[in-house]
Amino acid sequence: MTDHITTTLSTCSSSTHALRLLRSHGLQPHYLHLVARATTVASVLYAVPAWWGFAGEGYCHRLGRLVSRMRRSGYLPPDFPGLAALSEDADAKLFHSIRHNSTHVLRHYLIDKPVHDCSLRGRAHNFVLSRTPALWPTRHMKTDQIYSVIGNVNLIKYLLFI
Repeated sequence: MTDHITTTLSTCSSSTHALRLLRSHGLQPHYLHLVARATTVASVLYAVPAWWGFAGEGYCHRLGRLVSRMRRSGYLPPDFPGLAALSEDADAKLFHSIRHNSTHVLRHYLIDKPVHDCSLRGRAHNFVLSRTPALWPTRHMKTDQIYSVIGNVNLIKYLLFI
């Protein structure tokens, strides 16, 4: 993931140079904002819901400084949101798409929650994560495998020392 962020930062530095050239050739600020949003910001936000939670704070801060620098330089409007807000918005859009599209490729990770007769508070959605290990993401499978090995080791110790 650090390679992805480092590559993104180097690509964006090239993009800011191109934006500087466009501004020096007389491109209007409104159109400059559109070009910056379509190129540089789009490359920063590419697959952000997948990696934002796993990125270190230093890398997130570096990407946030890039967006702030673009805002200060006039490539983005002054009221442009920060990278954390853009990431949360992308994450919310992805979850909304998964919830409302029954053929979404990630939909099988969400299982409809059983309806109870109790009067509990309302939830934002009626999904729970799958209990089937084959449907879990890789990082959960590794944890499950570790606990499985620890359990087998404890069982062997118990049988040997009886």
